[in-house]
Amino acid sequence: MLKRNAISTAALVCLGVTTSVSVQAQEEKTTLERVTVTGSNIKRISAEGPLPVEVITRAEIERKGVTSTNELLRSLSYMSSFNDELTSNSPNATGSATAGFRGLSGDQTVVLLNGRRLANYGFDGAFVNLNTIPLGAIQRVEVLKDGAAAIYGADAIGGVINFITRRDYKGVDLSASYGISSEGDSKETSATGTVGFGSLEREGFNVLANLNYFKRDPLMNLDRERTKTGDYRRFGGSNQLSTFAPTGNFVNPTTGLQAPFRPCPDPSLLVTPSPLSGSGSSCVFDFAPYRTTMYSTERLGGLVSGRVNLGSSAQLFGELMFSRSESFASAAGAPGNFTLPVGHPANPYSSAITVRGRPLQAGPRTTDNTSEASRILVGVEGTVGGFDYNIAVGQAKNKTENVDGGYFLLDKMFAAIANRTFDPFSTSNPQSVIDAIKSNDVRTGETTNTFVDAKLSTEVGQLGGGAIGVAAGVTLGREEISDVPGPNSRIGNIFGSIQQSEVNAKRSLSAAYAEVSLPFTKSLEAQLALRHDRYEGGTNSTTPKVALRYQPIKQVLLRASYSEGFKMPSLRDLFGGLNQSADSVQDFPGCAARNQSPCPRLQYDRFSGGNTALQPEKAKGMNFGVQLEPTANTRLGLDYFVIKKTDEIGLVLAQFVINNVPYVPGATTTLGGNPLFAVTRNAGGTITKVQTSLGNLGKRKIRGFDLSAEQAIPTSIGRFSLEANGTYYVRYAYADQPGTPMYNRLGLLNLPRWRTQVRVGLKSGNWDGNVYFNSRADMYDKTQSNAALPTPPTTPVVGNFDTFDLSLVYTGVKNLRLTGSVKNLFNKEPPFSNNDPRTLGFSQMDEIRGRFFTVSANYAF
Repeated sequence: MLKRNAISTAALVCLGVTTSVSVQAQEEKTTLERVTVTGSNIKRISAEGPLPVEVITRAEIERKGVTSTNELLRSLSYMSSFNDELTSNSPNATGSATAGFRGLSGDQTVVLLNGRRLANYGFDGAFVNLNTIPLGAIQRVEVLKDGAAAIYGADAIGGVINFITRRDYKGVDLSASYGISSEGDSKETSATGTVGFGSLEREGFNVLANLNYFKRDPLMNLDRERTKTGDYRRFGGSNQLSTFAPTGNFVNPTTGLQAPFRPCPDPSLLVTPSPLSGSGSSCVFDFAPYRTTMYSTERLGGLVSGRVNLGSSAQLFGELMFSRSESFASAAGAPGNFTLPVGHPANPYSSAITVRGRPLQAGPRTTDNTSEASRILVGVEGTVGGFDYNIAVGQAKNKTENVDGGYFLLDKMFAAIANRTFDPFSTSNPQSVIDAIKSNDVRTGETTNTFVDAKLSTEVGQLGGGAIGVAAGVTLGREEISDVPGPNSRIGNIFGSIQQSEVNAKRSLSAAYAEVSLPFTKSLEAQLALRHDRYEGGTNSTTPKVALRYQPIKQVLLRASYSEGFKMPSLRDLFGGLNQSADSVQDFPGCAARNQSPCPRLQYDRFSGGNTALQPEKAKGMNFGVQLEPTANTRLGLDYFVIKKTDEIGLVLAQFVINNVPYVPGATTTLGGNPLFAVTRNAGGTITKVQTSLGNLGKRKIRGFDLSAEQAIPTSIGRFSLEANGTYYVRYAYADQPGTPMYNRLGLLNLPRWRTQVRVGLKSGNWDGNVYFNSRADMYDKTQSNAALPTPPTTPVVGNFDTFDLSLVYTGVKNLRLTGSVKNLFNKEPPFSNNDPRTLGFSQMDEIRGRFFTVSANYAF
């Protein structure tokens, strides 16, 4: 099944990775400075330590032509999970973006700004929203692709992304960009200004101020052929049009069969047999054209930082980061069930009837999301008595608000139907009636992270390879979350929407950590680290890390590391109340009972909440790497990684519950007698409710390789460069809940075996041109939640997705840099997927926007 094209195979063969700090990209310095590199609190001169750290420079960011931190990270081959513009339209994550690597989710990755934490997203409370980080202020990004719990905290299981801003900058830097797709939509506009003045060396101070603006127009499903309709039979898929039709569907009390309540507006929308029961017929509705594929957004943010010398050996520093983001997403009108009582003009029967419908006069469902993030900190660093110290106190906040439109209040709508003042099938009800039953709920959320930290580092004694480096530190912190849905949302009184619960929780935490660097010889170095974390409530953990670096000759570097980690349940995970959602799943037991094939994918109500009995996740990780530099222009590398997790926290999927509880019409059945996991069916066997919860699901095992290669070729016309990076997974298995087998998910939907990126560049005089080749492996069009089910040879495949990008930079005018880029140069559509529950008609790993042009200008003086 998993076929590779020739380019992808060649890329994987010649790859290698580890730290991809390009030697050629480094600016030459006349003096060697000791600096702290992500992954250690000990300052060092060597850029190549015992851990796999990738450094993405400002020049590389500009060369890629990206306009947001999310877009930058999405382009990296080892990034494996995304919650961003394509997928974050859920109530807990609208307008946000996260990224996880090496097969882990975004909440397993610690995101830092200048080495310190930010506040988590206001609603979810479990991850940092990447969209709040001002890309224009970033000098470089350091990515540690290894467990770092012993250094940065218990939850750094997947690794660390450290965004580092400019320091001691003096001058003015102005940038602007404009982007548009080849279809003339999805327009993007951005502008960035940075001002720095003062010199720490000459004037004793430096102040930097940065302001960023970004705006993107929405991309609607209707704007692309692939997504303009939910009927995918033209691509060999299924008809996924909704049975929540404006004309209604019901069980005819005379015949006992499913039937349209009112005639279908188009004969092509009449489906026989009905997807709801396998008998009778239903009218379906095409919801896809009303849905945003990429939401619109407008962001304004920036950073102000300053440093002042306190004598010759200390500095006072301060920093204020702020961001405001406004996003908008839409979907088709709210679906739901309503009852027509006996005697209602629309009910000709002698009994009340329940109609599955979609009152269109409410308008499309919309979400206006506003998110404000900030962080303020002050501190002092310096040297005293041979010790380097750094002490800071700060607070980070994220405030988020959702204003949802296009909904009716359940009680008022039902009352209006009963007293015959509202016709749910009409689009011409009096506006006064519509205004009286509309919802105006607003949801607000806020997370706060308050911290004090202090660390010391010094050198003690000598070994054969140099001085022994030692570092130690302490952290005191407090986490808080307040998530308050509107009053009607909290009691489930909004037709077609979800019930959301209020969360108000907080906890204190503390940590102490120590680290030592042991250069036994010039060739052999060891790093030992230990951290102890304590959380309010009595939970505590001690996590070690051991790393070795061995460089027998200049051209060869070997390294290995072992780390342990643990991740506390988030405040929402522990104390979140019952929330409602609509999951798109397949009722295999029901289809089997009705002899219905193929089994349709339908939306069912899912209720889930927090669990105070949750235990911390635990993890162990290993990394073994080799890096070769046979010539000054050639670099090859390979890292083998192993990640093992236990007691993993996650939502037991609705699909899993449906697949494993007994099929009993007219009853609620549970999974192993546990009421947290249950399915409720009506007398006809149709699912009316799925109950599930968070739990410590079991284990996860991941093994794979990170690879890269770099080759520079100086010629008479310029300097050619070849760079290739890739991640290849050997195994990816996890259990859905305790007691279930470790099913292998590798090669299933959204978990391809490999991803690669190859860059070919030529820098000649004032011109710098680059071509990028991006590729991911093919995968079965089968959701990971169905891993326990057989995968016959006839299972559809979501093919390779291979795209080319082009960028060109011109610097022939003093202080001016002009850049043009084209993403998806050949306007290739992503392969078809029939089963991705978040994106319609394609995998959420891919992008449907198509060819996209960007031009930008930068002027610095």
